[in-house]
Amino acid sequence: MEVALNRTADGLSGGYCYQPCRAETRRQLVLNGRMRGEGAVLTERDSGDGAAETGTWRIESFEKGITGTWTSPNGKRTLPLALSQIQDDLEVRFPYEIRLLADALPEEEGDGCHTPPLVSAIRLYKDGVLIQSLETESQGTCSIFKPYLIDANFDGWPDLSLAMFLPAGPNIPHQTWLYDVATGRFVDAPAGLQDISSAEFDPVHRIVYSYWRASCCEHGVSTYRWNGGDLEEVDTQSSYLLPLMDGTERRRCYIMPSYINGEIEFASRVEQVSDGSLKLRQIDPKSCDIDSGAHYERTYIDIWQPSQNGQKPTLCERKKLPGNK
Repeated sequence: MEVALNRTADGLSGGYCYQPCRAETRRQLVLNGRMRGEGAVLTERDSGDGAAETGTWRIESFEKGITGTWTSPNGKRTLPLALSQIQDDLEVRFPYEIRLLADALPEEEGDGCHTPPLVSAIRLYKDGVLIQSLETESQGTCSIFKPYLIDANFDGWPDLSLAMFLPAGPNIPHQTWLYDVATGRFVDAPAGLQDISSAEFDPVHRIVYSYWRASCCEHGVSTYRWNGGDLEEVDTQSSYLLPLMDGTERRRCYIMPSYINGEIEFASRVEQVSDGSLKLRQIDPKSCDIDSGAHYERTYIDIWQPSQNGQKPTLCERKKLPGNK
């Protein structure tokens, strides 16, 4: 069994699955409840069955894990709870208790979407003693944003990041602090990282990357590397429209880039094979929009050389339509 719980004030929420857990079953069973003294009472529901109640968790202690009792909905069946705590490397190296300073407590779940609390500081405690206070200004939409651990600069030490607000688009701004080993304190991450919205981190290739949206009709990916204490951009690619013929119908396919194994690639593309002919890779013309004849920027045909011997595919030719940039 794999269980994940989050605490906000006295509220607890999370979910669990029976191993081996898969992406589609990881939150199959959902837990919600509140702290009760040193323990908690949680209602268990099946998210895949109309949120039907499947049991009650009565947790007696969180000391080095979870101990308590599970009870069936009719109260006729009980099972012991005895779960050990598993920490990843970053959690093991993070010795602090995190407390958030906010102007109000979060609303109870089920009370509707009210104005969420404004978080003005992250306070780090060790053995009950305040070690450091990180100033911020974070406000969610229907809930409160919580800080999370990352290794933003790939030095093996845990860094902290917190979402600031939820904009209309998908580019969520974050505030990040890096752990300074020399001083044992967290410092503001450089502007190069703070300015990247919804940054993601690839420790294998030591790449920071970001999926972004510039408008309703332009999506892209940017990659960055650390250099001299700050991030510098490595590559940026954006979406484009690929004109195709589907029988007698003209269509335009929306082609988006992806981050794959340290590189930005267009998985959907036109490839030139060894005999010089062209073939479509991961493109179904029938799924593309019918060409209305309207003028669109970034409309062109990219022709790629297929990947060989583990090398990334290379762009051979770009055919732009008249009047397009």
